[in-house]
Amino acid sequence: MTLEPTHLERDVDPSTLESSSTPKQRATHQDGWVGKRTGVVVPSLSHSVQLNSQPSNQHAHTDVTDFLLSKVLTPEKLRKPEQMVQVQKSLSKLGELLYILRPLIYVLSILKFGRRSWKPWFISLFVEIGSDIAVKKGYRNGSRHNMMPLEKQELSRRLKQLLLNVMRGAFYLHITRPRLEKMCNKLEHKPVLSIVSNVLRDYLPLWEQIYFYTSAS
Repeated sequence: MTLEPTHLERDVDPSTLESSSTPKQRATHQDGWVGKRTGVVVPSLSHSVQLNSQPSNQHAHTDVTDFLLSKVLTPEKLRKPEQMVQVQKSLSKLGELLYILRPLIYVLSILKFGRRSWKPWFISLFVEIGSDIAVKKGYRNGSRHNMMPLEKQELSRRLKQLLLNVMRGAFYLHITRPRLEKMCNKLEHKPVLSIVSNVLRDYLPLWEQIYFYTSAS
């Protein structure tokens, strides 16, 4: 399954690391040990476990077990990159191909039927729904229980992105935008709400003209 984002996210930003100890780092020495190369702060026991009725700070753990569990490595964190997603079958590959080609299919249908036609909107919606169904059916028993955690997150993200169809194509032109314009007209003379209505009015043409404002990727 194609994941979003397509690159791994760092837990630590390398640009924030410094090779030498800074005053800020020296100030944290009393709270624990600070690595000179990585800048990682290892909290002292007094700041990790509540030793008395008055904790030293609000982030102190109330139990040693809680502190150890917060540092434990889960099986997902120990997997190799190729083990984080499953090898897809033919049906799942078809679903992924539809998901990748859906912007092209949407644009070609607009060129053929026009921007105000309902056909491009329905075609785009059916392609996205068909892609999600094909990807899900490609797994054993067609169940999410057989997916890896990253695959479940990606499928959930795609299902939520289906709501963006109300801001796209003919649905937006005929239903969503007229109602938003009507609401902006009502709020136009309100003291504070007029600011929100003006900002919303500025975005109305962008949502109509720029596809990637309302696309899933």
